[in-house]
Amino acid sequence: MSDELLSLIRSHLDRESESIDPRAAFARLRGPELAPPARRADRRMAGLALLAAALMVAAFFWPSTPARADPAAIVADARGVHHQPLDRVYIIETTREPAEDGPPPRIARVFTRGDRFWVEGALPGPAWAAGQDESGSVWMAIGPRRGVRIAADEMPRWLAGWCDLHSLRVEPFLDDLLRNYSLTREDQGPTSGVDVITAKRRPAPFVRPLVRAKLEIDRESKVLRRAVLERELPGGVNTTTTYTLIDTRNESDNRYELEGHLTAPFEVYTKSNEPGRRREILERLFGPRAKLWLKN
Repeated sequence: MSDELLSLIRSHLDRESESIDPRAAFARLRGPELAPPARRADRRMAGLALLAAALMVAAFFWPSTPARADPAAIVADARGVHHQPLDRVYIIETTREPAEDGPPPRIARVFTRGDRFWVEGALPGPAWAAGQDESGSVWMAIGPRRGVRIAADEMPRWLAGWCDLHSLRVEPFLDDLLRNYSLTREDQGPTSGVDVITAKRRPAPFVRPLVRAKLEIDRESKVLRRAVLERELPGGVNTTTTYTLIDTRNESDNRYELEGHLTAPFEVYTKSNEPGRRREILERLFGPRAKLWLKN
């Protein structure tokens, strides 16, 4: 073969070799490239972080634990919180079926602390406040200088019912639900912030006026936020009373007594002190039927 022909062949092969990229073939021969050790460690840490986050989300959205789901435990926790010496203020709304004769008292607010309470509101006429002291006597402040006191042993049945209807002594109320009512919990979901408990009256020899109660208890603070109570009263009257929490504060102890709502000089009408004036005030507040309540 002539030198000229060899030179032409060599030039052609050189041009072909320049057009070929050997990196792909070299990569196939070498096998898959391993990530640097630091990069592999970063990937493992990221995987662990994702796993931990998934477990946290699962724990948050998992069905409630037995302790939270137990309605009796929820009510018992609320009872313990309301045993604390704090005053809580609730708005009261009451509906009756059928409506009672005469306008019912328009109760504005009830203040409660443990087993004590007092209410304040407005009737046609002067502003008033009412409560029940530790002896069981019912008192009413009619304006700043006049008051009425009715001892426990002379309290008529209707007045006792009035006190029960408008008071909210949370601690003994929750105690009664735990002892005498069947409790169930309504599932509100993990983000609602409240546990809703329904209490239904159990069969008993003594028929309790409270037929059903629906409670909304704050899941974090355990405080009773709202209560809807359905009662059957004598005479075929059915009532629904709704209590809605509006405030928590510290009141003076004497606000749970008659004298804490009066300004000196004042007068308190009792069985032994001007009973006629006492009866007159009660009739003005509750209508003509009040004259049947008291003997004096």
